[in-house]
Amino acid sequence: MNKMRIQRIAPYTIVLLAGLWLPVSNVAADELICGNLNRGSYILADGTMAVVGQTLAGTMTSASYTIEVGSVGCLLALSATPANPPGVLAGEPGFSKDRYVSFNPTNNGAELVATRVTRVGSTTDKFVDCASLEDKGADGWYAALIDGPLPAPGDTTYYCDLSGMTTGLHVRGCSVVPGNTYNIAMTIDGSAFSADLPIITTLAPFPSRAFGDTVGGFFAGVWTAPDGLVTTSDIVAAVKKFGLDPEAALLARVDTDGAVPNAVATSGDILRAVRAFAGDLFGSGVTGCKTAGQCIPPSPGCE
Repeated sequence: MNKMRIQRIAPYTIVLLAGLWLPVSNVAADELICGNLNRGSYILADGTMAVVGQTLAGTMTSASYTIEVGSVGCLLALSATPANPPGVLAGEPGFSKDRYVSFNPTNNGAELVATRVTRVGSTTDKFVDCASLEDKGADGWYAALIDGPLPAPGDTTYYCDLSGMTTGLHVRGCSVVPGNTYNIAMTIDGSAFSADLPIITTLAPFPSRAFGDTVGGFFAGVWTAPDGLVTTSDIVAAVKKFGLDPEAALLARVDTDGAVPNAVATSGDILRAVRAFAGDLFGSGVTGCKTAGQCIPPSPGCE
């Protein structure tokens, strides 16, 4: 049986260029619809063109839709295909951080994807702000979070091509604080999300400090993972990054200052490290931990 197959999302409404509508909005997934459609050009409701004809056998790609084309006669509506989940980063980029969640965002190739970041325990979804993306070279890519709701595909503030970010994406926000788990998921169509990738921020350092455990120590040219303590190594790491030392740790590890970190190494990051070493619960304006291993959620309005 001849058919045209729309493989990314269903249901859609197919409209003939001549103005004749063929609604498929009430069609169940994988249901075959046959009709006496004339051979010619058709367009998806979102504006994606699908040129259909007997000579176009095989598979072609238009925007984010894969269309298998045969001679016209039947339509096959398929359920939405979820995006691939983000991946885990290896080595230092993948170490837990105080104020960032880090992951490999490249698993969907050049598709335009929206990335959802949800703190476990919160009912509020945040999304990666594509307009804030910055390439920091060896430090990786950086972005801030913005509020939902998620708009339809085509909004370039929420949907973007992350395929070139092989050094990792480090995402910050006022809701990203130590001692919490964040679920990262991706979508191409705005409805079918990938499986969640859980990312855990740095656990509260012992005995009762909140922020500031950014590194372990510096051994054999490598800054090791956080070790549960705030020591002079954490201060030195912030100083070295501020001083542009080539042996400095990754920016996302030491950038802790502010209600929302600014993706720049500043003297404020050094001061935060010093205050954490002194036992301060990170001062006012930024949520901290009450006791070891027990972080309070982000402040109201910043879930």
